[in-house]
Amino acid sequence: MKKNIRSYFLRICLYKLALTISFLFILMHSDYAFNYTKKLKTDSINSYTTGSNKNKPNQPEDYNNEGSLNNYFKGLSYGLYFGVYFPNAATASYYNGATDNMLQRVLIDDAINKAKIMQTPQLNNSDFEISSDGYPTKMAYNSAINVGFVLKYGLSINTGIFAEMNYTKLKATDAFTITLLNQPPSMYSAVQIGALTGTERRTDINIGLRQNFGDPYFIMPYAEISFNINSTRVLTSEASINGLTFDISNHQYDPTNPQSPYNANYNTYIGGIGYGFNIGGGLQFIFNEKYSFDLGATYSRKQINIPVYNDKLLSQYNVYLRIMMHNVSKKSEDTAN
Repeated sequence: MKKNIRSYFLRICLYKLALTISFLFILMHSDYAFNYTKKLKTDSINSYTTGSNKNKPNQPEDYNNEGSLNNYFKGLSYGLYFGVYFPNAATASYYNGATDNMLQRVLIDDAINKAKIMQTPQLNNSDFEISSDGYPTKMAYNSAINVGFVLKYGLSINTGIFAEMNYTKLKATDAFTITLLNQPPSMYSAVQIGALTGTERRTDINIGLRQNFGDPYFIMPYAEISFNINSTRVLTSEASINGLTFDISNHQYDPTNPQSPYNANYNTYIGGIGYGFNIGGGLQFIFNEKYSFDLGATYSRKQINIPVYNDKLLSQYNVYLRIMMHNVSKKSEDTAN
């Protein structure tokens, strides 16, 4: 428990450090970025007022059709995604040992595993059981870092479409108890505490629409909406008690116990494809003529395809930093010419 608490606070400190560094980075370069965006606007206005824009449109928002702002925001951009993922706890209940009686099957119904536990000093050959209140009822995931790639295509100064893919590895932890039966005199408690751990991999693909608000400036607010496709795979589901660790999932082969009843399901893939949607927004910070970055948050409703709650859309949350590189398509055209 103390180890989990230390790990939690370490992650919180790392997240705060990353946000602090990002904020200081913004402050250090704010004057340059402010002057750059001011120059973009001035160049675009001059392009219109001096007649260098050959096709002067009637709509004011299109006045810079060939100006610097248009070159900056339109066309292809790409970047990196760094986020913190806060998953819904509902699907973590798959790892609580009660699902499909996994803990009962592996620790008690499997005679060899049961004998190993009974031979530990804490049990001193006492029989044991898992009572109905021995399973965790609020198992949850730890928050996790997710990383990925982003592609964006600007249709205009304020509107664009984007696609991003990110990867996350999640871990769920909690405790269970076993109760000793007919315990002989011992220095150990009649109730023994064990640990449950589950890990899974999630890959998300989001495709959607982005809308910036207001005139182009050093800081621009934006909103996004996107469709989500996700792939989830259970990696491990383990129970540990008195220094022994057992795989309680139904897809791992135990070479030390060929007669184990769950070996028949060896290599069964646990997981699958889910879907959902995202809505979110944040602030875009223009750094210079090549780079900008987004600080934002996303609320999602997703189906996570593992054996519990896989028919529901569950709430998930993300906060993130995107580092974007612009003018990609323009550079390609310049090189071709």
